[in-house]
Amino acid sequence: SRVTSSGLISIVSSAPRVEISWHLAAKGSAASRSPFVADLLPGNAPDPVAPPVWTTARADLGPRPAWEHAVLTAERGERGDFEGMLAAALADGGSQTMAERADEIARSRADILEQIDPERVLSAASPWFGFVGPDAPDDRGPTVTHLEAVAQCPWASFVMRRLGVAPRSDPQLGLPDPRGLLVGQVVHRVLERVVVDAVGETAGFAPEEIGERTAVPALWPVAPQFEVLLAEVADEVATASGLGTRGMATLLAARSRPYLEVARRVEWGADDRLEGVVAAEVEGRASVAAADRPVRFRADRADRGADGIRLTDYKTGKPASSAQGASTRRKHLLAEVGKGRTLQAAAYAAGAGEGASGRYLWLRPEIGDAPEEAREAVIAAADPEFAAAFAEAVMTVEFALGGGVAFPRVEEVGSDKVPDHCTYCAVAEACRRDDSGFRRRLVEWMTNAGGSTETVEGVARRLWHLGARPEKSP
Repeated sequence: SRVTSSGLISIVSSAPRVEISWHLAAKGSAASRSPFVADLLPGNAPDPVAPPVWTTARADLGPRPAWEHAVLTAERGERGDFEGMLAAALADGGSQTMAERADEIARSRADILEQIDPERVLSAASPWFGFVGPDAPDDRGPTVTHLEAVAQCPWASFVMRRLGVAPRSDPQLGLPDPRGLLVGQVVHRVLERVVVDAVGETAGFAPEEIGERTAVPALWPVAPQFEVLLAEVADEVATASGLGTRGMATLLAARSRPYLEVARRVEWGADDRLEGVVAAEVEGRASVAAADRPVRFRADRADRGADGIRLTDYKTGKPASSAQGASTRRKHLLAEVGKGRTLQAAAYAAGAGEGASGRYLWLRPEIGDAPEEAREAVIAAADPEFAAAFAEAVMTVEFALGGGVAFPRVEEVGSDKVPDHCTYCAVAEACRRDDSGFRRRLVEWMTNAGGSTETVEGVARRLWHLGARPEKSP
C-alpha cells in the first residue's frame, strides 16, 4: 500500500521522538532535502549538517565499533592508518580464524588498495606486476607450445597452465563454433590416418627412431573410402566433445572437407601420391646450448628428403605472412621466431638431426591476397639466422619461467594498441589490461633500462623486449 505525506505525518506525530535523516552527497557535503522530507519537517527546521568525521584527534566523539572506525578511515582517513584500523576490525568482529589472521588479511587488502590506487611509484618486482615465483621444475623440459604461449603473454599462460583456470561457460551459449578447434582436430586426424595406413605403424616415433625407417608413398583414399574415413573421424571428434547425438558430426565433416581438399592438392598432387613418407605424430626434443632442459615437440608428419628428415606441422589458420615475395615472407617468419611466438618449425629443424628441416603447411582454403606459395614455410637446421633466433627465444623464455615471471603483455613494444592476442584471450576476466593506470605503470616499468639483466626484473624486461629492437635495449 502507499502512504501519503499527510498519513505519514499523522503516524510520525504519534511517536514521542522521531529522527529524520537522508543521504549525504560525496565527501560529507549536505544533500538537498527532498519535498517528501520537507513535508515531515517543521518550517523552521535547520539545514542538514554532515556528521563529524572520526579522526585520532577527535577523541571527544566517543567510542565507536572497530569496524566503523575502519570504514571511516577508508573513506576519509589517511592511507597509512587503514591497515591498522582494518586489522582491529577483523580481530574484533570476525570469526576466530579471521581474528587469528587479522594482520595478514589487513596487509593483503592494503596491498591490493595500493595496486589499484597507488600513492607511490612501484620500483620493485611484486606478485601484482606478475612476479609469481618459479614453478616446480620439470626435468623433461617444456613443450614448444608452452614456450610460445609464455612468449605471447606470460600472464595468460600462468593463469591457464599453472593455475588451471578455464574460461567460464556461457549458459546462454548455443552449440560450439564448428569452424575452429573441432575442425582442426578432424583435419589432423584424417591426415594422420592416411599416413598411418601407408606406413603401417602407429604414431609416436622419435626422430632418432625414424632415421633408418624406409620411406614409402602415401596414397590418397579413393572417394568412397575417403568419405567413410571423414565420417568416422568427424563422429569420433563430435562424440568426444559430447555432441555425438546432436548432428554435429555431419556439420564437422562438411566444414573440414575444404581443408582436406587443400592438403590433397598441395601435398598429394594430381596423381594422389605423396612420396617419401616415414611416420606420423613424431615426438622429439630440441636442445639449446645455454638452456638447462630440452624443448619437447610433436610433429604431424615426417618425410625423408634428399638432405634429411623433414617434419611438417599442419595449420588450419591463415599463413604467417601474406607477402608476395619469398624474401619478405622469410623476414616475417624470422621476426616471429625471434619473438618466440612461432617456434615449432625451428624446433623441428633443431631436433631432427643433421640436414633436417621443419615446415609449416597452412591449409585454410581462403588466404586472401597471399600467393599460393605462402602456404608453405620451411626452416632448415643449417640456417644460422633461424637457429640464433630460436636459441635466444628459448633461453629468454626459460629464464623467465625459472624466475616466475608472469606479467600480462598488455602492449606490444613500440605500439600502444591493444595486442591481437588480447582480442581472443580466454581468461581476459583475470587480467588487468583494462586498468589504464596499471597498464601505464607496467609499460613504464618495463621500458626502464635500469637494473642488472641477471635479476628477475632484468629477465622480465628481456622477455618484454624479446624479438623487438627498441631504441634502448634493456
